[in-house]
Amino acid sequence: TLTALKFMKYYPLPELRYAPYKNQDELTTLLRSLGLPNLNWSGDPRVNTTTQDQIDRFEYSTQNIRQSARTNAKYGVESYQFHSGGEARDTRRIENYLRAGQEVMLSLNLNWRDHPSKAKTKLYDSTVTGGAHMVLVVGFDKTQSRDYFLVKNSWGEGVLRVDYGIIRNAASSIGIITGVRGTGWHNPSHWIGQWEMKHDNWRGVLKIRRNYEVNLDSIKGFNRLGEYMSNNSGRRHCIWGGTTEGSRKLKLWIDFDSDIEERARRVNFQNSFVTATARNICPKTKKGQYFEIDLPSRSSVRGTGTTWWNSRPFPVSIWK
Repeated sequence: TLTALKFMKYYPLPELRYAPYKNQDELTTLLRSLGLPNLNWSGDPRVNTTTQDQIDRFEYSTQNIRQSARTNAKYGVESYQFHSGGEARDTRRIENYLRAGQEVMLSLNLNWRDHPSKAKTKLYDSTVTGGAHMVLVVGFDKTQSRDYFLVKNSWGEGVLRVDYGIIRNAASSIGIITGVRGTGWHNPSHWIGQWEMKHDNWRGVLKIRRNYEVNLDSIKGFNRLGEYMSNNSGRRHCIWGGTTEGSRKLKLWIDFDSDIEERARRVNFQNSFVTATARNICPKTKKGQYFEIDLPSRSSVRGTGTTWWNSRPFPVSIWK
């Protein structure tokens, strides 16, 4: 819960209509249409066969996350409270938060089972262990034979009724959203994804997988953002950078002098070294050719800018 709240202070979200939930059958159909396996991830590097390229194809497919969802990401968390332990299991306190018009994020263990006769209704069952999960509590219903919270879930089921007994016995932490950001603020997540790129007649693909820092000028630092793949040579290169000017400008360094390669590595797993396939690790410090790219608006899917080589400027363009 705390991690999700922190992310929503940096990354805005769209309305649900732009990013509707997909159930497991829909996700499986999408994977098959993209020619991908189930993308099962194993913490054991000796048996993990899922690759970063496969994950990229799924994450950045517009069939998975529509481009309209990225360009209409406008709302986020301005302020929040976080509690764990007994306060997360205090149902009266949660009711009061909801009465005050505040949204409540709740982490809980899935000690629940389906109600035998009521659809979309969950009952507490200590014998069921479904792992940890997080939901958004949007209301409560005290008109039934027992009390239920109304929660939004991420499984494509819409609003569920969740027995108070689940919260009292299985909740672990709670986040209360006390302030919400509206339209017109920064949108660093708009940069995340796969971009076609052209500079000085060179063509390639820019993959931006992360953009944690909201304003590059204020933090005086740089992130490893992802990678660049040249269409001309097929070589892959590390990229660093960050956004500034309210996330309208991306400052970027591409290391054309070294490659990212697949190779066998000896890695530490459970206090012993095993052989696994891994990529070259990019150094932590930025290096390479410098680029500045601007997006004219939050809804833009084309950007332009400048890069410099041997002190000479060259035009840059990116598009989706």
